[in-house]
Amino acid sequence: MKVSCLLSMCLLLIAVPMAPLCAAERRKPVEIPQQAPPHPRLFINQEEIDALKAWSQQTPWLSKYLDDMQADLNKTVDDPELPTENRGPNKKIARDAHRYAIIYALRGQKKFAEAAAAILRAYVDLFPDYLVSGLKGKATSATLGECDWALDAASAYDLIYNAGVLSDEDKIAIEQQVLKASAEVMRDCNHRYRSNWRGRAIAGVAAIGFCIDDRDLMEEAVNGARDDLGRVVRDGFVQHVAWSILADGVFYERSMHYHLYTADAYAIIAEAARHRGMDLWNLEVMGHPLDAGTDLERNFGPTGKKTVKAVFDSPFYEAFSDGSLVRLGNSYTDRLERKRCYERAWQAYRDPKFAWILQRPVNFVRPIAGGGYIAPGTMEAAVKKAKLSGKSPRRPLDPLELIWLAPELPQGSFDHTEDARIGVTGRHENVCTLLPNGGITVLRESADANSLGVQMTYGDWGSCHTHPELLAIAVSLAGHQVIPEVRYHHYGHKDFLSWDRQSIAHNTVTVDELSQYPQEDGKDVWVVERGGKQARGKPIFFHPGEQLKAFRAECTAAYEGVLLDRTIVLFGDAVVDFFRCRSEQGHTYDYALHLDGELANASLPLGPETEGSVSDKLGYEHLKSPRNGKLSGEAETLHYNTPAEPLQIDLLSSGPSTLTAATGHADLKGKTKEVLLLRKTGKNADFVDVLSFPTRAAGAKFHQLTDLPDAVLGIERVDADGTRWWVLSAEKPQTFAYGGQQVTGQLALLKKTEGGDVEVVEVVP
Repeated sequence: MKVSCLLSMCLLLIAVPMAPLCAAERRKPVEIPQQAPPHPRLFINQEEIDALKAWSQQTPWLSKYLDDMQADLNKTVDDPELPTENRGPNKKIARDAHRYAIIYALRGQKKFAEAAAAILRAYVDLFPDYLVSGLKGKATSATLGECDWALDAASAYDLIYNAGVLSDEDKIAIEQQVLKASAEVMRDCNHRYRSNWRGRAIAGVAAIGFCIDDRDLMEEAVNGARDDLGRVVRDGFVQHVAWSILADGVFYERSMHYHLYTADAYAIIAEAARHRGMDLWNLEVMGHPLDAGTDLERNFGPTGKKTVKAVFDSPFYEAFSDGSLVRLGNSYTDRLERKRCYERAWQAYRDPKFAWILQRPVNFVRPIAGGGYIAPGTMEAAVKKAKLSGKSPRRPLDPLELIWLAPELPQGSFDHTEDARIGVTGRHENVCTLLPNGGITVLRESADANSLGVQMTYGDWGSCHTHPELLAIAVSLAGHQVIPEVRYHHYGHKDFLSWDRQSIAHNTVTVDELSQYPQEDGKDVWVVERGGKQARGKPIFFHPGEQLKAFRAECTAAYEGVLLDRTIVLFGDAVVDFFRCRSEQGHTYDYALHLDGELANASLPLGPETEGSVSDKLGYEHLKSPRNGKLSGEAETLHYNTPAEPLQIDLLSSGPSTLTAATGHADLKGKTKEVLLLRKTGKNADFVDVLSFPTRAAGAKFHQLTDLPDAVLGIERVDADGTRWWVLSAEKPQTFAYGGQQVTGQLALLKKTEGGDVEVVEVVP
């Protein structure tokens, strides 16, 4: 299928119904100062240029970087590539203009300003004939590319404005016939509200508006556009922050790539405004009703006033202790890495963790080509770019990052030791994180990079960049995600629908071999929620205790008439997983774990590998060479060799089930993951499993409990010294007795030492 078709499907107009005015819409517009400062004034002023110039002269690596950049530009400065009727190269050409302009600003050689001016003048005659594309691009084919073009073109114009290379007539023509024409297309972006596209559109509008001192463009970029009744018909910065950034700092689409993409847009807008004398970095915006996210009932706190800082904070708390990130949704971002927006966030907030991230090298630069088509050459260029950056953590990856570099940046610091608030409702306590609106919780053994961590995701579908993975988990240990979120394909890949978009490809329960709502059995990879029904889980409790760290969420939206209920417990060096499935009708429940490792042995006999797939259903068709075994309800154990440490999985559910060990879909490098599939049938099903690491557990053994009260699941751990521990999970908060002790709550940890009495250690009410 052609790229343009894929993009068209992905970027369908987001239909957001008119709603009663929220606080962000009712607020008084942010005032924009009347007087424009002199050029340069967009992303850097003359004082900052002078400081950057002085710093570069004292900093060998930066001086050499500029020397190399100047030498490269010297090859073309006398005959720069100019735009033509073919707008395909325009992003590169605008970036060239920006680079010429920066070298002029920092090195003072007029020939570089003349080269940038030649490029900008060439657009004057071409721009009227550039047709507006269906995806609302003029210099480029779509709004996202238009924003990138606008940033480079506007900044180049700003930097050479006073160089004496543009006549007054040139300036008027460039401003009105080129820059403003581009901005008018972006303000009419197909996405009027909330999305990453709208964020980039208003960033492009802001860059041009603040550059050329166009009040209409500045007003829309900051305060949005309204109809005659005062209703917002197109988001500006204020509205976008109000309802795109949830109360815990998570971008509503929940893909880290798009999260940081939008954070970058906010930095662009805030910096353009700052150079006008406005402080959008600290502007307090009242939350929108839609920022409830997955905590729609507001069980973990109401929304309130928030600033954009939350969107820069939350990625640090989504990460495991080693800095790795779970690749939720359409995202290649798999670890905390510096982005140019953190240069400006550091300047705005002086937060030590922002300095810390800026001092870290880049390991990968995600290439974006044709809606996700990543050609080998593009991938090679991205890897090369990352390796170049690795020579110095401060090495800029693009012109805007270069002029945003913060001189004399401290080393900074960050780990998960200190408790924190993230946004309004996000909580980080005892090295564990709850992001109730975004629907992401991370339990961590400690802040040590090699420690054990488990994440559960239960957030609202958000947008078509989400995957059907409600109540999915990922497990990290010793710098490896031994149970990862598998995300192998780009949008255009033939298996994007049949793998990435299927629930069985994620570490959760699939019912009747059908993907969760809203994907279900649909063939549209850009499906969204329908009829007002949200695909979300509900956070039930968050318990970052001293010995028992636990989280519980439930979901009734994934499958009609089915309740999915998962409690994950981090206890010592083990993850205890209680997964309940409840329905009035009979179903087939498939509990899946995808493991980065190889099955070493199993306590139950597994049949020989069979040819073909587990089934011909979407997703299942990629589970190859299955080996099957029967569980009678007795405890069974599997051992896997992983890149981290040997992994032991104790299957402690009661009742019969089928176990399938299969090979999952190969990634783009040909590497596969092992898949563990447990199947139960009936109206209800319980899955009780313990994931542990024998080299760490010091002889601990995990056992099935058969003497439990009604509606209670549990496991026993016996340590080498004979100490017995019981982790008990009640279906609902209730009073029950075990080991001679009475417990009131929904999760409890009990302990009995050799010769001692049973004691209740921790209880979750």
